[in-house]
Amino acid sequence: AFGSSMVFVRIRNETDGLWVIGDEVNFATATGVNPWTYASPSYIDSTRYRVNARGRDIAGNLSPLATVYFIWDITLPKVELRTPINDYHNYLPTISGTAWEDIPPGGRPASWLSKAQYAIRRITIPSYWWNNTVKDFNLEEETYYDVTINLTPGSQSGMFYVTSVDTPTWVNGSEYLVKVRVIDRAGNVS
Repeated sequence: AFGSSMVFVRIRNETDGLWVIGDEVNFATATGVNPWTYASPSYIDSTRYRVNARGRDIAGNLSPLATVYFIWDITLPKVELRTPINDYHNYLPTISGTAWEDIPPGGRPASWLSKAQYAIRRITIPSYWWNNTVKDFNLEEETYYDVTINLTPGSQSGMFYVTSVDTPTWVNGSEYLVKVRVIDRAGNVS
C-alpha cells in the first residue's frame, strides 16, 4: 500500500448552489497530507456548505470522496428574562425566560438553539457568585450553569426554567443579580 502524497479539497455553498472552492470537476490542493489543512474562505451567514476531500497516493490512485455538510451561523440567539422582572420580590420559586433565534430571511438555514444557562451573584456583602455544585455563594468569578428545565436542542424558540433545586435560599433584605444566556448549536452566545 502507498501513503497519500496529496489531498484535494472543494467547497460548495449548497444554499445558493455556488462553488466556493473548485467546482464539479476541479479541486484545490490542500497543504500537508496527514494532517492536511486548507485556509477557509469567507463564509456567508445562514448558509449550508458541503466540503469534499480526497487523497491521492504515490501511485496516483484517488481515494473515495469524504464529505461533510455544515451550516455557517454567526447570528447571536436572543434571550429574555421573564422572572424575576421586578426590582423587589417576596417570593421567587423559579427563574424563567424565553429564548429564540431570528428566522433567517428567505428560508436560509440556521443552527437553532442548544441550551440556556444562568448565573446568580449576591450583591449584598459578602458579594460572591452562586456555586450550584455546593449550593453556596463562594465564587469570585462569574459562573454559568445549565438551567433545570432546558430548551429542546435544535428548536427555534422555547422557554426555560431554573427551579428551587438549583437556586439559593433567597435571604430577606439581600440584593441579587440574575443573568441568563443562550447558546445555539453553532456556539454563538446571546
